[in-house]
Amino acid sequence: MINAKFFDLFSGNAMAKLVKSSVSFTRADVEDQNTLLCLIYVQRPDNVIASDREISDRLTSEIQNHLIQKNFKATPLVNVNVLEPPNN
Repeated sequence: MINAKFFDLFSGNAMAKLVKSSVSFTRADVEDQNTLLCLIYVQRPDNVIASDREISDRLTSEIQNHLIQKNFKATPLVNVNVLEPPNN
């Protein structure tokens, strides 16, 4: 269900294309925290000149804010990885 939400978030995003998302609750020993671990892999479209860091930071913020605004009862820890295809 949450992976489907990520697909919706990326469907209109010109900054990156979703390659894969993996979302799971962890059993980490972080006191008073229900952790949602989100590993997101994206690919930069050819026309985007933003750095990997800019893309990662912006998408991380968008995803965390979206989950918080939806009153999701977990702490979203998000890692966005920007992947590059091989040069031809």
